[in-house]
Amino acid sequence: MLRDGLEKRGFVPLMIDECVFYSERAVVLTYLDNCIIFGDSDKRVDDVIQSLHEGSENFDFTDEGNVEKYLGVEVKELWDDTFELLQPHLI
Repeated sequence: MLRDGLEKRGFVPLMIDECVFYSERAVVLTYLDNCIIFGDSDKRVDDVIQSLHEGSENFDFTDEGNVEKYLGVEVKELWDDTFELLQPHLI
């Protein structure tokens, strides 16, 4: 149902990882019943969430704030609004 909802909104799954969906201005990572939504602005992220909630799918989301770690990868937001992905336990 999530896949259909995202595709209906213009998101495309990556060929190499079908749990990652992208559009022109946002990326949605999915894992079981969790999603991480990255966008080019906070408004874009809010728009994706609102669309999935108010659409026929009626998804209910819980905002757990900024992502710090995902599947063993640390996510660090840098001063210039970019992100650094780290796996220090593998070094």
